[in-house]
Amino acid sequence: MLARGVTQVFPDSGHYDVAETVGLMNRWPGCSIFLAPTMVKRLIEHPAVGDLKPGALRLISYGGAPMYVADLKRALDTLGPKLAQLYGQGESPMTITHLSRDMHADRGHPRWEQRLASAGIADSCVEVRVVDEAGRRVPVGEVGEIVVKGDTVMAGYWEN
Repeated sequence: MLARGVTQVFPDSGHYDVAETVGLMNRWPGCSIFLAPTMVKRLIEHPAVGDLKPGALRLISYGGAPMYVADLKRALDTLGPKLAQLYGQGESPMTITHLSRDMHADRGHPRWEQRLASAGIADSCVEVRVVDEAGRRVPVGEVGEIVVKGDTVMAGYWEN
């Protein structure tokens, strides 16, 4: 956003208030916003969401926690194809996987609900694996540790 010289808007209240946020979206049409899943849920359940003008909202990027599939479906039904998920860790912020707006919207995909429940696909700037305690890749669907390699991953911790 900074590289493109976009306008950044901060609410007067200093916190997330749904009605205020909808008002700002209407004032600055074509906006993009980053919200945590609970904030998306609050938006779609608030009566003010009905006040959103056509073209006011371009994109909601969400992350920071998983979102329930039922909440995603309701958000898509309420807002249209305006959702994109970002996944990262403190060591590689928002650069590990993503679930694009098109992937959210593709209800015809045979595994659409599974896709919505996932963290998406690996970003092109990193290599991602899920491994066991010994560092061996685990089969799809198995629980393990996410390991990431790439230029966006920090080199280490301060003085370590």
